[in-house]
Amino acid sequence: MGSPVSPIVANLCMEVVEELAINTSTVAPRVWKRYIDDSFVIIKKDAVSSFDDALNSIDPKIAFTIEEENNGQISFLDTLVSRKNGVTSIDVYRKPTHTDRYLDFSSHHELKHKVCAASTLLFRAANLPSTIEGKRRETGHVTEALKANGYPSVVISNILKKKSAPTTPPPEELVSMFFKW
Repeated sequence: MGSPVSPIVANLCMEVVEELAINTSTVAPRVWKRYIDDSFVIIKKDAVSSFDDALNSIDPKIAFTIEEENNGQISFLDTLVSRKNGVTSIDVYRKPTHTDRYLDFSSHHELKHKVCAASTLLFRAANLPSTIEGKRRETGHVTEALKANGYPSVVISNILKKKSAPTTPPPEELVSMFFKW
């Protein structure tokens, strides 16, 4: 196992590589987002090849590969970013090999672990899609997947109720307090 500082050092090195590539490229990307070793880049189509060459020329031990959008869509991490008529939307992405198998409710795990697994999926459904329709569709998909994994409807609806309850009181219920020292 590597040193605990390895991810930090790797991240710093990648920042240097990115800065060099962006600063030396003839066309800088409009958007550059990176999470560990995955980058999401928006750049002019005719500059993709030269920017890729610039990235790969910085250090021979670091190789960047390109995955271009297909039919206006590209996956990044566990999201599917889509462009249609100049509008960008985000949905949950599942690989073609995804099976919707999760921690079965009849397993001998603690109830809190099962509830946490379901809560995480429903949280993603409520927060990753960028459209109301996408949120509805994803919540329906997750609900059906949880039912297929033995989760009772009452458990799912309790989680959904908790997720939709406000976490902070309305402004009129908040009280300002000042203490003098």
